[in-house]
Amino acid sequence: LQPVGLTLDQLDKQIKDTDEKRTRAETEIHTVIRESADTNRQLSEALRKPVMRGTYGEVKLQSLLESCGLTEFEDYILQAPVFGDDEQGRVDALVNMAQGKKLVIDSKNLLEPFVEYANAETPDESAILLKEFQKKCRETLRALSLKQYAEKVNTIDAVLMFLPDEGMYYAALDADRQLIAKMTEQ
Repeated sequence: LQPVGLTLDQLDKQIKDTDEKRTRAETEIHTVIRESADTNRQLSEALRKPVMRGTYGEVKLQSLLESCGLTEFEDYILQAPVFGDDEQGRVDALVNMAQGKKLVIDSKNLLEPFVEYANAETPDESAILLKEFQKKCRETLRALSLKQYAEKVNTIDAVLMFLPDEGMYYAALDADRQLIAKMTEQ
């Protein structure tokens, strides 16, 4: 009977050890989740500031250009100055193309209307906010076309609007399947 009692004592000890380890693990998981939520909240708050949204978009754009094998100052220039008749401005990137032409890329981070759409609580609200997001995309594209970069830089016949989040791109197209066709006309 003594070996059975010893085995039960060992089993009881293992169960207590396992419970203690589980409790510690759960505490660590809760701590990580809380820290992650705090980090996400801070990031979300930071990205609501226009300067931070712009910086985020520019960093994503640079990362994309580098992942394509392009080298800064050789193949592209970030924050490149452009000069018009009576104004000076900057574009987020000028990419060198064939025959000395340039591709103008302007990064646009439409985070606020996109987040509002993504956080919609009902299908009706989602549909309304998706249309608002798409309207903001159209307005941004229209404003970009009015900058007339072709008069300031030896560009190819297009200006590229870069959205730093794939979800934004697909949301814009979901709202208006003809969006790209409409904008290439401008």
